[in-house]
Amino acid sequence: MLRLFKLSNIKKLVNIFLDFFYVIKHFWFQIAYYSILSKFSRLPIFPQKTKNKIQDRKTSLIFNFLNSKYSDFIREYRDKPLEEWINSKKIWTCRRQWEKYAPDLVKLCLNSIRKRKWDYELIIIDQHNFSQYIDIPDFILKKVKNKDISLTHLSDIIRMWLLKKYWWIRVDATMFFNQNIFKYFDNMNINSNYPKLHIEKNHEFTKRTWFFIWWKSNNRTFSFVYDFFIQYHKDYRRLIDFFLIDYAIYLAYKNFSDSKKDIDNISLKNNEIFNLVLIFNNHSNKKIYDKIMENWFFKLTYKMKFFISKNWEFTNYWNFIKEYNQNYKNY
Repeated sequence: MLRLFKLSNIKKLVNIFLDFFYVIKHFWFQIAYYSILSKFSRLPIFPQKTKNKIQDRKTSLIFNFLNSKYSDFIREYRDKPLEEWINSKKIWTCRRQWEKYAPDLVKLCLNSIRKRKWDYELIIIDQHNFSQYIDIPDFILKKVKNKDISLTHLSDIIRMWLLKKYWWIRVDATMFFNQNIFKYFDNMNINSNYPKLHIEKNHEFTKRTWFFIWWKSNNRTFSFVYDFFIQYHKDYRRLIDFFLIDYAIYLAYKNFSDSKKDIDNISLKNNEIFNLVLIFNNHSNKKIYDKIMENWFFKLTYKMKFFISKNWEFTNYWNFIKEYNQNYKNY
């Protein structure tokens, strides 16, 4: 019971209700209702089937609102000339701080990219070199400073700006690569991961994992998403939903035939992308660990605590660190 009254939990509850009243004022009441319901449905008292129904209803309402609100913007974008695109073989990732101050797991992931980057150049964008590469409106940066735009969402805006401008690969700093996947990308127009796990959730626009994107063409999709973000932040102070990027990409998917064609052709299907991190704190099982590690890449996190040993036995995280020290540490 005491945990409920921790300062951090009180702040979360306050933010939930602030979001609720903001959404009521600026969007449909039903969106506010299902948005707050979806937050409380995360409690274990709700069965999974109920959670899925709430989530489905919320996402449908938000998409329909955005599709209606920005119908003129979307219509104009169908015939809008695309900006000049820069052919540049780079892998881009973002970190707020210099790499030397990053968590150990992030450093490990960045070294795995360096080892597997093929003939691409790795560029790490941080708060110190940001202005060398990125040119986004001052009012967006002001909103970040005022905390109206989170650093997470700023990262979404940055990645869309890069996708609009460059031939490149966008990789989260917590992606780990254990095979040379990048060498297979040269003849592709767009690629991302498309795990079966997401398909089974029946949320069509979240089927792809946008934290790992390959892009090699002038296309309407990400130009639209970036420009949509800019327009949205001219209209509103808060996000209608944390995953606004998914809704924006789905707007492109449903409204532009070239976007739909490219996204439907996404071919990577790594169903194990989230599974490595799930076994880190389990007792070491080399057979299970090696089977998962047959996959090319994984999404990790530094926001969980991992242990080398558990109840006096080594864990799978120990297997991972041992392999890293052998194969990646010097990159």
